[in-house]
Amino acid sequence: MSALLLDELMGRAYATVGPPALTLKLEMRYRRPVPLETRLVLTAEVIEVAERRRSVRGTICAEADLDRPLVEADGLLVVPRPDQSDSLFAGVSRAE
Repeated sequence: MSALLLDELMGRAYATVGPPALTLKLEMRYRRPVPLETRLVLTAEVIEVAERRRSVRGTICAEADLDRPLVEADGLLVVPRPDQSDSLFAGVSRAE
């Protein structure tokens, strides 16, 4: 579940500043157990944009302890070529 949430959030973080992209690589680091029934804070940021590749980073923290990540992730996204993009993202609107 942590990987799914961070992958989606990191993709949306990039989509706020650029065209839709696909995850090429997702590296997860599970630092501590993610407790049940606890408020969590997920963050994501775009680290680097180079040609069609985008580096993104995300974290999951307990709301009560934002300085100690429970899960960290680094992702590498790629923007498809324009001819691929139309078929892959038909009907997808940009994140607001």
